[in-house]
Amino acid sequence: MGPLPRGLHQGVESVAKVRVTRTLLHVAVQDQPQRQQINDAISKLSDDHREVILLREVQGLDYKEIAAVVGSSLGTVMSRLHYARKKLQTYLKPESPDHPQT
Repeated sequence: MGPLPRGLHQGVESVAKVRVTRTLLHVAVQDQPQRQQINDAISKLSDDHREVILLREVQGLDYKEIAAVVGSSLGTVMSRLHYARKKLQTYLKPESPDHPQT
């Protein structure tokens, strides 16, 4: 994982959430059932949240590059990524009503 932008909370919890998101997306590429769960969860995100999470986690763009692509400020990109990751974690929790039963 590259360096976090200045101003981003670098607490253990925040770093862990980023790692969880990246790990889930990496596993999804390798495991068909989990790939479908990840795709379903991503499809539930708002357009703005889906766009930034895909640009960051799939395309590998840094925060400044994402801001340029979507035409938003760096702070807006950081906020959207934060809330997109929180939503994905909620959707992918086994006890979540939105989580597919396997």
